[in-house]
Amino acid sequence: MSGTYKVGSGRKFSSFFKSPTKYEGETLILKVLAEKNDAAIGEAKALKIAKRLVDSGMLKDPKLATSEPKPVIIMKEVSGLPLYKNPGYRASKPHLRDELKKQTFKMMCEKIATIALGTGVLLTDTKPSNVLVNVNAAGNSITSVDMVDFGPPSTYFLKNPKPTKKELLEFCGSEPLSGKYHSWIGQFDELAPHIPPPQKKKTY
Repeated sequence: MSGTYKVGSGRKFSSFFKSPTKYEGETLILKVLAEKNDAAIGEAKALKIAKRLVDSGMLKDPKLATSEPKPVIIMKEVSGLPLYKNPGYRASKPHLRDELKKQTFKMMCEKIATIALGTGVLLTDTKPSNVLVNVNAAGNSITSVDMVDFGPPSTYFLKNPKPTKKELLEFCGSEPLSGKYHSWIGQFDELAPHIPPPQKKKTY
């Protein structure tokens, strides 16, 4: 691996390549893994198949708080935030939030199906923190959805013959709308108490 990394806090770091590579100027994510094992190799393989892997290997850096090299995966940054953290969602009116959740779930299933049919990688870890969304300025519509976390145990490689898009949407739960949607909302609602409501501006 080449490049100079700007390392922040937490398990995922923003990374900026200074060396002359095709990724120069782009923001990349450097994920530090606990150890080199089948899970780490599987995640790198899935990202490579999905054309999201930039590089992987062992990295020794004093900022990682260890004297031993650690396995790392460098991947392309995905646009958006989890819905419950998205400023557009948090600023939206309460009666619109359920609609935004439904839009997100349906678009999430479409994205999962698209990735699966295009790459053979099936993502099933659909907890809200793995679903990154963008919300329009009016706060009433989801403009894009993408998935993160290609690691096991919830990532699968499909064998031929691959399922149809309809079968994948039914598996995900968006066609027809099934209990899986309500399960997803349940995961979302578990996070809701930790989100402070938008503060109203004081009027004098």
